[in-house]
Amino acid sequence: MLCAALLAGCANGMDLDKMSVDRSIITGSTASATPQNGDTSDEAAIGATVASWMPGEAPPEAMPWVNIATGSSGAIQRIADTFDADGACRTFSATREAFDGVGLYHGRACSKGGAWSLKSLDKS
Repeated sequence: MLCAALLAGCANGMDLDKMSVDRSIITGSTASATPQNGDTSDEAAIGATVASWMPGEAPPEAMPWVNIATGSSGAIQRIADTFDADGACRTFSATREAFDGVGLYHGRACSKGGAWSLKSLDKS
């Protein structure tokens, strides 16, 4: 009987109807890039890595890439040189490891008399 009286006294002070989310508390946060911005930045890092060796040279079996801005990284593999209307092109497969998971991509980069540009990079 004594325990019941003590517990009843503790519960009287709480009004559950008045309890809700406290919107006055603000915690620190960091601004993050949207996935599209991160993907665009990663595409640029992948494109720069694909363009980093001379045409006609045997491509490496696998070449690592890192994007310091997003923290993403991966490896470029199955690189093949081709020539078509877009000029000298390279097809490749690339992995992307990031905070949102690991993905496999297939891409194509081309150079027509100068700088290389990424023509496609599609997630598998």
